[in-house]
Amino acid sequence: MSARATAATLRYPALTTAACCGGVVMSLQETTAAMATLRAIQDDLHVPPGALSWIASLYTLMVAVLVLTGGTVAERFGRRRVYMLGTVLIACGSLTAATAGSYAQLLAGRAVSGVGGAVVLPTSLAILSLSTDDPARRMRRVSTWITSSGVALACGPVLGGLLVDRVGWHAAYLVNVPLAAITLVLTRWGVPESRTPGRSLDLPGQVCAIAGLGLTVYAITRAGHSGYGDPVTLTALALGLLGVVALVLVERRAADPMLRVRPMARLPHLAGLLLACCAMLGFVGACYLQSLFFQSARGLSPLAAAVHLLALVVPFLVTNTVSGRLLARFHPLSVAVVGFLLSAAGACVLALCQTARASDAVSAGGMALLGAALGLTVTPATTAAIMAVGPEDASAASSSATAFRQFGSVLGTSVLGSVFAARFVAGLPGALTGAGLPSSMAESIARAVRDGAGHSSSPAPARVTEAVADALAEGVSTAYLTAAGVLLAAAALAGFALLRASRPSGPSGPSGPSGPSRPSRPTLKKRHSRERHSVLGHALRSRRAGGSARRGRHRAGAA
Repeated sequence: MSARATAATLRYPALTTAACCGGVVMSLQETTAAMATLRAIQDDLHVPPGALSWIASLYTLMVAVLVLTGGTVAERFGRRRVYMLGTVLIACGSLTAATAGSYAQLLAGRAVSGVGGAVVLPTSLAILSLSTDDPARRMRRVSTWITSSGVALACGPVLGGLLVDRVGWHAAYLVNVPLAAITLVLTRWGVPESRTPGRSLDLPGQVCAIAGLGLTVYAITRAGHSGYGDPVTLTALALGLLGVVALVLVERRAADPMLRVRPMARLPHLAGLLLACCAMLGFVGACYLQSLFFQSARGLSPLAAAVHLLALVVPFLVTNTVSGRLLARFHPLSVAVVGFLLSAAGACVLALCQTARASDAVSAGGMALLGAALGLTVTPATTAAIMAVGPEDASAASSSATAFRQFGSVLGTSVLGSVFAARFVAGLPGALTGAGLPSSMAESIARAVRDGAGHSSSPAPARVTEAVADALAEGVSTAYLTAAGVLLAAAALAGFALLRASRPSGPSGPSGPSGPSRPSRPTLKKRHSRERHSVLGHALRSRRAGGSARRGRHRAGAA
C-alpha cells in the first residue's frame, strides 16, 4: 500500500468497514431474494418445477466457479478498482432481473450478478484484512463483516417477502440498486487501493472449473425433469465429471493454481472441505425446500413464508456463533460429528412429520433443530480444513473452503430441488386420481404442471388444490430424506477423520500423510514419564558427581 492509501485507511476506518459490509449484504440479498420470489416467478413466467431451482442456484454457481479467480484478479489489478467493478456488476444483474419479462432474461441477470458476487465476496474480506496492522482492530472489523452477513441472511427473506406482497417480485431485485450506489460512494472515499504484483491468472483451471461444475449442475437439475436415463442428461453428466477430473489434473501441474489440490491428499483437509460443502448443502437446500413448502403447499404469502423461515435461519446464526467458542475445548471434528448427527435428525423430523396440513409447531420444531445443528458444522468444518495444513498453505486452504461452501450452496438447490421436482411430478397423477379425478384429467393436469403451464387465473377446485399440495409435500419429504442421508454420510466422514487424526503420528512425524494430529493420552503419558525419569536420572548423576568431587577435595586437603 502507498502512503496515501495508508493515510486514507487510518482517517476513514468506519467507511472502509461500511463499504465492505455493503458488498456482502448485496451478495446475500441476491441469495435471499430468490427464495422469496420463487412462487411468484413460477406463476408469472410459467416456470416448470424442474427448472425452478435454476433461479436460486445460478447465482451461487457463478460465485462458486469464479470466486477463486475473482480474488486473484483483485490482487493483480487493484482491490478497490475490482471491488467497485463487482459492485456495478451486481447492480446491473439485479436491474436485469428486476425488469425481466422472460425466464431467459431473469437467468441472464442472475448470472451477471453471480460474476459480481464472485469478485465482491473475497475482495471485501481481503480489503478489511489489509486495512490495519493491528490484530485487534482487524478482528473487530472482520467480526463486523460477519455480523452484517448474518443480519442480511435473517432480514433478507423478510424484506423480499414484504416487497413481493406489496409491490411484486420484480421489486425484490431492485433493492441492490440503491445499495450499490451507497457502496460505491463509500468505497470511493473510504477504501485505499492495494494490489499484489506478480499474480498470474489460471485460465486453464478456470475453464475446467466452469465446464466441469456447470455441466454437472446442469445434468443434476435436468434430471429432475427428464430423469437420469435421458441422453442429454447422461452426456452432460459425463462431460461434467470429465471436466472435474481435468480440473484436478490441471491444478496439480499449474505453477500458480487457483485451487490447490495437493493438500487435499491429506484426509483431515479433504474431509474438512467436503464437510463444509455438505453443511451448506443442508442449510441452503432447507431454505429452498421450506420456501417452496410454505408458499406452494401451505399457500402462505411470501412475507408469511419468510417469517416462518426465521425458525430455521435464527438458530443457525446463533449456534454458528457459539460453535467458535466450542472449538476452544473440543476438536473441530468432534463438534462436526454432533452437528451432522443432529441435523440428520432434524431433516428426518421434517421429512416424516411435516405435511400439508401439519401444525406450524411441527415445522418450527423441525426447522429449529435442523438450523441449530447445521450451525454447529460450518465453522468446525472450515477450521478442520485449515488446521490440517501448514501455515504456508493456510490462506489457500481458506480460499478452498470458501469455494467448497459456495459449491455446497449450489448443490443444495440443484440436488434437493431435482429430487423434489422428480418426486412431485411422479406423484401428482396418483394424488389427483386419489382425489376423485378421472385418470385422463389427472394426467393432463400433471403434464401441464410439469411443463410450467399449470397456472390459470381461475381458482382450482378444492380437491385439486389439496391433491397438488399433498404431492408437493411428498416431494419436499423425499428431498429431506435425501438430505438426511447426505448429512449422515457427512457425520460418518467426520467421525472417520477424527479417528485418524487421534492416532499417534507415524515415522513421518506431524506432517505425514495424514496431516498434523494430536498425540493420544497414552503417548503423552509415556513421553512425560520418559522426560521425568531422564530429569531424575540427570539429577542423581549430578549429585553423585558432586559427592565424588567433594570427597576428592577432602582427601587432598588431608594429605
